[in-house]
Amino acid sequence: MNPPNIEILPTKDGSTTLYITEMEETYHSRHGAMRESMYVYLRRGVVDCLIGAGILKADDCGLHRVLEKQSSGFTVFEMGFGTGLNAWLLQEFSNRMGIDCLYIGIEKFPLVLEWVERIDFGFSEMQMHWNSVSGGLANHLFSDAVEELCRQRWEALMKQEYLRDAEKVNVRLNQALKIHGDIVSDLERIMPLETDLIFWDAFAPKKQPELWTAEIFARVKNRMRKGGLLVTYTANSQVRRNMVAAGFRVERITGPPGKKHMLRAWKD
Repeated sequence: MNPPNIEILPTKDGSTTLYITEMEETYHSRHGAMRESMYVYLRRGVVDCLIGAGILKADDCGLHRVLEKQSSGFTVFEMGFGTGLNAWLLQEFSNRMGIDCLYIGIEKFPLVLEWVERIDFGFSEMQMHWNSVSGGLANHLFSDAVEELCRQRWEALMKQEYLRDAEKVNVRLNQALKIHGDIVSDLERIMPLETDLIFWDAFAPKKQPELWTAEIFARVKNRMRKGGLLVTYTANSQVRRNMVAAGFRVERITGPPGKKHMLRAWKD
């Protein structure tokens, strides 16, 4: 079922987002949809996690894959597939860096294609957006981005069929799976053991408090590998306390454009 009464809203980086009128909630930051996703989930999530795992190396020349690493692949789980922007960025980055990656995202309210066709993320400006949030890493990463080709790949991901149960498919690397389900009831059935990285992209804690509890974070932590990372856009103090109560080592770090801080939680 699609959430009712959705509107298209422009954001400050030129990309658009969706606004649910009943919830008074947007899918992305009004300060910049593309830049928020790039910073929170790609730069401070994927890149930092891969560097920490020794799969990528950062130096004065940029980012490089460490060839002898990553024999078993890299697994990412997302709470809140939404518009697919985080999943698409992960795919684009992985392809460019030669990273073998499995992505699984869960979504309770999949978007209908009518709204997919109206979203404009401004793919032609990806390099500019990346340079604004990357901290000087891989300054030419998206220099080959072409609006039409990027949009085709994103729309193909959005049109991909939602599954009901990841256990019934042949899960393999270099694959993106979209699961139609409820994480509260389906988490252990859908989230792989030894997951490396979590994108926690639920709606705000005040809007969906059941998705930000110590109990659910503890369940997530139990499915992660040692050294795994969870990243989210919020810096909410109660969320931070809930993560600590679940056993995570929590960092409050600089947030994306327009936000002072965000949270990261490590499984030590």
